[in-house]
Amino acid sequence: IAMVDRESEFDSYAIGDQGRAFGLMQIHPRWHEGRMYKLQCWDLLDPYQNITVAVDFIAELLEIGDGTIEWVLMAYNGGEAYADRYSEWEEFTVLKPPSKLP
Repeated sequence: IAMVDRESEFDSYAIGDQGRAFGLMQIHPRWHEGRMYKLQCWDLLDPYQNITVAVDFIAELLEIGDGTIEWVLMAYNGGEAYADRYSEWEEFTVLKPPSKLP
């Protein structure tokens, strides 16, 4: 849910990144054409199809990544090379959620 909020603020008709990213999870058809074909998801403004493509991509990133959700989130937004480069920084720290919410 946090990713949908960050990517589109829950606007299923969101079009971003200079008109190249669509829907709730801001899917780029150029990068995900094969995935869209495999899943038969063509309408990226349809929430179900958009989330289906995104979940498939996230599952792939979980398989190929370094095993951390941080890497997956960076790769989702910036690509695998971006995630590899920045996840190796010594200054890179993961913020832990509070143990108790107010």
